[in-house]
Amino acid sequence: MADAGFTGIKVSKDEMGFFFKSPEERIPDIVVSAEGNPLKTLTRGLQELIIAEHKEELAKLMTSDGIFLQAPALFSFGSR
Repeated sequence: MADAGFTGIKVSKDEMGFFFKSPEERIPDIVVSAEGNPLKTLTRGLQELIIAEHKEELAKLMTSDGIFLQAPALFSFGSR
């Protein structure tokens, strides 16, 4: 930000998160993100097996609100 001419820069980190309604809703998020990159190196059959096993593990984390995913967020503020 300083290189862009901002001054009084403040950076903070907050732990945020959101709920997925089901394991099935979480899986596409995993597959298309960097989190799913290791899956891309596996055969289709092995990918399907690991995804099925992960759905079972996610089901154990279900609450009445869904599955909570904690995600860090970085915030930066400055003046120009």
